[in-house]
Amino acid sequence: MPVINFTAEEHAWASKTAIRLRFVQADFADRPEAERRSFLADEVQGALKDIVPAKRSRHAQALAEHFPSGFITNAQPVDATPSQNSPEALVEALVKIAPKLPKSLLASFGLQLQDAGYMEVKSTTLMDAPPEELLKSIPLDPLQPIDIQRLYRTLAIFADYYIGLETIIWRTWQELAPTSPVRRDTTSAGDVRKTCTRYLQGDREVAAEQLRQIVEKTRKVMGGLLGAIPAGGAAFLERFQSEFSPEKIATLAKADKSLGGWIVSEEAKNWNKYKKMIEDQTGQVFEEKMYEAIARKAEALMGGTNRKES
Repeated sequence: MPVINFTAEEHAWASKTAIRLRFVQADFADRPEAERRSFLADEVQGALKDIVPAKRSRHAQALAEHFPSGFITNAQPVDATPSQNSPEALVEALVKIAPKLPKSLLASFGLQLQDAGYMEVKSTTLMDAPPEELLKSIPLDPLQPIDIQRLYRTLAIFADYYIGLETIIWRTWQELAPTSPVRRDTTSAGDVRKTCTRYLQGDREVAAEQLRQIVEKTRKVMGGLLGAIPAGGAAFLERFQSEFSPEKIATLAKADKSLGGWIVSEEAKNWNKYKKMIEDQTGQVFEEKMYEAIARKAEALMGGTNRKES
């Protein structure tokens, strides 16, 4: 039979489904074989419902690789009746039948015992398949274990980068657009460190979507700032040229009685008006107008409210 190169998505789906099937097999090990097969078939069919029909065959083949000996349908019952109904006898019975069980079932039992608090997890290796959203960004092999200490270090690198970047972005935005309606959430719900801590430690009131919203808001501000720099500069230049165009200056000069009467030529009046206008444009004024132009373009890119020209 030719070797099939499955995609990361197919591997991830197969790994998750295989884990569920092993739990089903373990839960109903004392039931008749026909009944177990029915339960397993229902589980597989339910998992395949979320897969488009054209891809179901490959997903099923990927799942089959987790059970090369046909363990799903041909599992043989093992006598595990303890001699006494005591914790010690139960443990002894489990140890006795361990050599007769497939490694996959032993791993499933181990996970159940860990979840129940019977064993302290000393291994730094994660056996669960990575979530699909992670596989879209990092091409992990779902069949290979992940070292949790390396996972922590990787998370620390990304967290240090993001938290530093988040601080710079919002500080820059505050200086650039102090009156903008786009504002950083300063409550605990908007604190990425606190929210991340609660999520990682299993707080059921915190969902991954809350973290995503915090990051997405920062991403929009960063994208708006970067995209607004060239567009904002062009808008500022356009506004400056409009305010100081020869036609605009000539119109203003005619209306300005302080520039002299008919003795002063029109060209001199225009020049004097230009000098007067440019003297009013200090460095701070130019800077404020530049910031305002960039902020307006950034808000437009972020989908915020466009402020009116002042």
